[in-house]
Amino acid sequence: MLTHSTFVLLKHHIRPMDLIALDTVAGRKYSFLSLTWGLIADIDIESERFRALGNARFTVEAIFRILSPRAYKGKLSFLPNSPYTHKIRSQTVTLLSQGQREQPATNGKVRSASTPNLSPHTTELGTAANTLGNGHADGAVRDIQEVEETGSEGDVEEEIELPPLDQPVPEHWVTIDDYFVSIVAVYQSHIGPEILAAPAATMTDKLIHLLIIRSPVTRLQMLNIMTQLETGSHTNNPQVELVAVKAFRLEPLELRGNMVVDGEKVAYGPVQGKVLPSAARVMAL
Repeated sequence: MLTHSTFVLLKHHIRPMDLIALDTVAGRKYSFLSLTWGLIADIDIESERFRALGNARFTVEAIFRILSPRAYKGKLSFLPNSPYTHKIRSQTVTLLSQGQREQPATNGKVRSASTPNLSPHTTELGTAANTLGNGHADGAVRDIQEVEETGSEGDVEEEIELPPLDQPVPEHWVTIDDYFVSIVAVYQSHIGPEILAAPAATMTDKLIHLLIIRSPVTRLQMLNIMTQLETGSHTNNPQVELVAVKAFRLEPLELRGNMVVDGEKVAYGPVQGKVLPSAARVMAL
């Protein structure tokens, strides 16, 4: 890690990186990596009791959580980057689309709407360092606020306006009301050295990648998913959905649980986010 970081500093290649504006019950935050809820957040926070084990604490806590699975009732709403098709599951749900009547679907309640197919802006995948350090936090926040107000240079896409958290999301968003094992909103390809959560993600694709695991999932299926996260092969797992979106809202419908932003626990409650294209500058390969 030290050798890699030194090489990045010497190379001094400055690259843009998207940030995510998150509205939480405690106010607005800016995120560069991920928001997690459910299993992944539980492992992150509750593994603190094994901190003496180093990084092995995550593996130990993951084993505990797989052996004692939890499911969380919640509502996930999002503006998909392309028309959303949910994966076929064993239970019955209701699929509601604009101009359509109710029809059989799968697992949980889903309200869906057609959206235009927007091609993501792709760039070469790189490894980024967090530039929002303690010494520059205030200036960085001011710069981010300017990006929100004026838009990024060269950004011609329509601004997405998020409604207040106590107001409903727009009708053309997709809404899933269900029991979830875990939801991860990720903006980089990796959320850890050995967790390839969103293989298609890039630093400036202007997308949030939602990794969704719904209940029920068996212990063996959960073990397979956790193993597949190391290689990115979970994208082919029928128990996992990976959806590219422009904005989202997550509403926990029960009091228990952990919510984590960029590895830090935040106030538990409704949260929503949208992309701030190229709002940060980082040194990367």
